[in-house]
Amino acid sequence: MKKRIKDILQPELFAVPPDTPASLVMDIMREKNISCIVITEDDKPIGIFTERDIVRCIGRSDPDFAACTIALVMTRDVHSITPETMLYEAFSVLTENHIRHLVVVGPDQKALGVITQSDLLDHFEYDYLEKGCTVGQIMNKGIVTADPYDAVSRAAKAMADGALSFLIVCRQLQPLGVITERDMARFAAEGMDLESTMTQDVMSTPVQTAFADQPAFKAAEKMHEYDIRHLVVVNGAGKAIGVVTQTDLVRGLEHTFIETLRIVAREQADELAKTRLQLAEKTLCLDAILNSAINAGIAITDPELRVCHLTHSAEFILGITADEVVGKDIRTLVEHRNIPYGRLEQAVDRIKTGDTYTFTMQRRENNLARIIQATLSGIFDHDTLAGFLLILDDVTEKRITEETMHRLAYYDALTGLANRSMFSDKLKSELARSRRNDTPFALLLIDVDNFRSVNTTLSHQAGDRLLREIARRIDGLLRESDTVARLGSDEFCIILVSTGTTGDALTVANKIVKQLSPAYDLNGTTLAVNFSLGVAMYPMHGEDEETLLRNAGMAINQAKSEGKTNRESNIVVA
Repeated sequence: MKKRIKDILQPELFAVPPDTPASLVMDIMREKNISCIVITEDDKPIGIFTERDIVRCIGRSDPDFAACTIALVMTRDVHSITPETMLYEAFSVLTENHIRHLVVVGPDQKALGVITQSDLLDHFEYDYLEKGCTVGQIMNKGIVTADPYDAVSRAAKAMADGALSFLIVCRQLQPLGVITERDMARFAAEGMDLESTMTQDVMSTPVQTAFADQPAFKAAEKMHEYDIRHLVVVNGAGKAIGVVTQTDLVRGLEHTFIETLRIVAREQADELAKTRLQLAEKTLCLDAILNSAINAGIAITDPELRVCHLTHSAEFILGITADEVVGKDIRTLVEHRNIPYGRLEQAVDRIKTGDTYTFTMQRRENNLARIIQATLSGIFDHDTLAGFLLILDDVTEKRITEETMHRLAYYDALTGLANRSMFSDKLKSELARSRRNDTPFALLLIDVDNFRSVNTTLSHQAGDRLLREIARRIDGLLRESDTVARLGSDEFCIILVSTGTTGDALTVANKIVKQLSPAYDLNGTTLAVNFSLGVAMYPMHGEDEETLLRNAGMAINQAKSEGKTNRESNIVVA
């Protein structure tokens, strides 16, 4: 009896909707040789119609019940169990409710099948019957009989009144045959005239019997062998002295075994009630925390990465509803979001060893790429992986703020070039690299001649436009490895990496002058501009930042002086 219902459940289910005629239901029961039909709506059980229900209808002398819909004559009190229910628990439900059928339902409460008392007893270990237990100790002595000449309708009423599964047709207690609930169901389906038909004409023979002094387990084996649910107990003269049914076999179970099962069942019920209460309280708290107090989204999965729970925040962050992903693989969350499948698989392998894995993914919303930071970790029950926890955080605004702060800190707002701070960092890096590799580089300072007059004669807006255009022309000429920065009002500086000689530096300087020489259109005013350039070489003109800049500054000052004389752009090497 350690098995569960799922171990013995047959996948076949006979079910009908509530508007099915009772006559059709009885035809199905007779054709399939089954003892019940489940009545369902949307695949969920709302009633059951058994052979006992047929006897009940016949017993109340309702000749038209077969023409009714099954909803009018079915039993509405449906007792259900799940596939995980233990066999002994199912047996307890049957005996406590004096029924023979249980409907098996899934997690969604949809009907999966039916388990009968016979199904359970077929899988029962008869070793649990007491060795000394006899048929006489468990039999029911209150027998109900019918005369061979009684009308079948009278026998049906007796069965209905006593809720009997069968009665014995006797003459002077000599059993001649039996009439069972299944017989009555067949009579009704065939439309038999039960008032004019005598029991002797339709009773089942021969009668299967047992003696009172026989071991109970022998009676159980005989029922199983003949596929019947009852035996007539007779004395030495062959007269009926009682009956023994499948239900009576329970009385032969070892007392301590039954008591143990009952105690276990009660303890489990009490513990389950406490657990449910605690779980309900924790669930309320957890839901409040997950859905209101935390901005981060949370997804919880089982060990196979199927999503079990998705918070409201996670729905908002991912732009997807829980209904779309619950029950599906978590990889559907990161699909098409720049997370390679292989990376996630590697992450899962690491997490199984107790590690965590953080990654970013993107999704587009109104032409904006939303950046989502995710951390995947394991949920462990002691040392066993019970599932996965995915914490999601929309960091889009944070990244935008960081990028804005970085740009403000390291880039010139007017031209978009590197500012003095970034230039200083780049120069320090290039000095370290050049020392390490023993390679020279060049430093170029560029100044706009007479820039102040542009602001005063044309306007500051015209001066800003000129600076932006100068920056554009210079930046478009250089290599990606070079750095151009705006250090002050009209002062620019360029780091030319891996520039081996002064001649190489002058070549670039001349290209820059040529690039900057064409006149500038400043709001309709065409302006020709001259420039002063100072060149310093590392390590020839300095091996540190201060010395290089000082020497380049001296060179540019000389270039400016020459420009005042020749009215041209000038380049001077330190």
